[in-house]
Amino acid sequence: MNVIQRPSTKEFSTTMKDYIIDSDAVITFSVKYNNKTILEEEYVPDADFKIHVRKLGKFCQQALWGEWCTGSSLLQSSAAGTFEFYINNSLDISSYVMFCRMQTNKPAASAAWLSEINRKITRPDSKEYASTIITPGQAIQITVKKTDGTTLPAKTLYTHTGTLSVVTIDASPSRIATLFLIQQDAIRSYVLSVAGQNFEFLIDSTRYTEVWQFRYKNVYDMPEVLTAIGVIIVLAYSLLSGRVILRLIS
Repeated sequence: MNVIQRPSTKEFSTTMKDYIIDSDAVITFSVKYNNKTILEEEYVPDADFKIHVRKLGKFCQQALWGEWCTGSSLLQSSAAGTFEFYINNSLDISSYVMFCRMQTNKPAASAAWLSEINRKITRPDSKEYASTIITPGQAIQITVKKTDGTTLPAKTLYTHTGTLSVVTIDASPSRIATLFLIQQDAIRSYVLSVAGQNFEFLIDSTRYTEVWQFRYKNVYDMPEVLTAIGVIIVLAYSLLSGRVILRLIS
């Protein structure tokens, strides 16, 4: 028996590699999560003596979900976890799998911020969240650029003391202003940094007649906030799913 392809030690659920095993005999394949066996099956080789274990990522994803953040930070213990893959009752590899509902070009091995963007516009008094994969001892640093053009020395927003985890932090302008002991209207932008990767927030202080904010979960099931301006028309609403289709007229 020879394993030709296996998942990596760090994977997003939608892009996780399938198992491809070269074998001339039936094998037992099992998966453990949180010290419990959640899958155990026998696989028979095909005519080319190959065994394919497909859609493992989607299977693992069923055990993962993100949560809303209600405080200054939240350890997203259910959004990612270590899955152990066994072949014939012997551990083949352990993989840290992160929830992802769509295909992404973000490499799991080096991923930090769990968002499809790394730069966004926010408004004073808006609620903002940022989620990242973080290792023990790592810290989230923040740098603020003021409206007068000066940049304030970096401060630590969060320091991680646990194991490899996903964490969501409150990155709202009000919290940043409090941390730096300045007024929100003095902030032009601020940058969160972890593991050499940045997430920038640009503050738009323009007064608009209509401002809308929507809290949602992104493709990584992490909380984010979308701010829109203009008139909104409700095009459709589903009582069954609670989903609303909107059209924004800016």
